[in-house]
Amino acid sequence: MKYQTIVVLGKPGSGKGTQAKLLSEKSGFHIFTASEYLKKLAQSHPVVGEHILNDMEQGILVPHWIMSSLWITELMNLQRGEGIIFDGAVRKAEESEIFHEAMTWLGRPYIIIYLSVSEEELRERLLKRAHTEGRVDDADKTVTRRLEQFKENTEPSLAFFREKGTLLEIDGNRSVEEIHEDIMNQIG
Repeated sequence: MKYQTIVVLGKPGSGKGTQAKLLSEKSGFHIFTASEYLKKLAQSHPVVGEHILNDMEQGILVPHWIMSSLWITELMNLQRGEGIIFDGAVRKAEESEIFHEAMTWLGRPYIIIYLSVSEEELRERLLKRAHTEGRVDDADKTVTRRLEQFKENTEPSLAFFREKGTLLEIDGNRSVEEIHEDIMNQIG
């Protein structure tokens, strides 16, 4: 694979986690799942953790400096040539700039995979997931807030990566298998 670093971005419910897992199985790359790392941080640091969990429950993105510190630490622990997939990281403009600078400095080729899914489809997926998996972050009010956060924070991040020529936009309105095949065909 020509990329050592892959970031999977998309609106809530776009299938980021599923596609990251499939990419990991194909490539052997480790997955950094933002929500898991934030929950671990919250457990180990109760004062900060209270803020993190509150933000997550309300569908608000944590400050960029917290998220950046987590993925930077993960990058520093990688062995030479080791690949990584970031699921749900680099979602704010400030993070994007730091990420690009870090990848450039480290000489790590990267690609941002954006799963583009219609809002109508997303709401349906998220409400179904809230019902079947009991996820509080997928409740209707929280979904609305998470979609607002995406528009406010992540769309500028996508524009930044588009300008850098590192954004690959994938139609996420298809089956999991079709999406995965498309990704693999495009990233080789």
